[in-house]
Amino acid sequence: LSGGAGGVVLLGGTRGLDRPEGTRFRDTSGAVHGSQHRATLWHEREVFWPVKLWHDGTGAEWVERDRAFWRTMDPEMPGRWTVTHEQGGSRYLDLRYEPSKGDEGFDTLPSLQRWARYGVYLVADQPFWTGEPSTMSWKAPEAPGPFFEPNGPHLFNIGQGFSFENAVISNLGDI
Repeated sequence: LSGGAGGVVLLGGTRGLDRPEGTRFRDTSGAVHGSQHRATLWHEREVFWPVKLWHDGTGAEWVERDRAFWRTMDPEMPGRWTVTHEQGGSRYLDLRYEPSKGDEGFDTLPSLQRWARYGVYLVADQPFWTGEPSTMSWKAPEAPGPFFEPNGPHLFNIGQGFSFENAVISNLGDI
């Protein structure tokens, strides 16, 4: 969308890149000041794409590109919106087209101009950006030798204990 090579350009005013909306649940009482936090529920993420769809060919070619674009907007089949960071790496949202928003109309037939501006409303059912999985591995310490030593200085060898209790893995996301 950002390069416009496919005849679709994302314009200024895009929404849905920041945080989704949520609701904080709490209990209050007439006997105690303040409130007791219970939980936070994040809602589906609303996304808005202001786009310009264009084609420098004939009016019929523009109509075909327009139809092809709108065929990709199916509320039953989510599509993936991937944002690549300048530092490298990327995150994505799986989006569904939101068909409940109306058409704004045109002053001039887009097939005559060979371009149209649209406001495309989408929804991410799972509202959090997803990136590459973080992976980590840990290795148990080497065994000290055989447990029973028939001829050694010890009757038996006990290996060092090992657990994952202090293992740490980074979460590069929010959740």
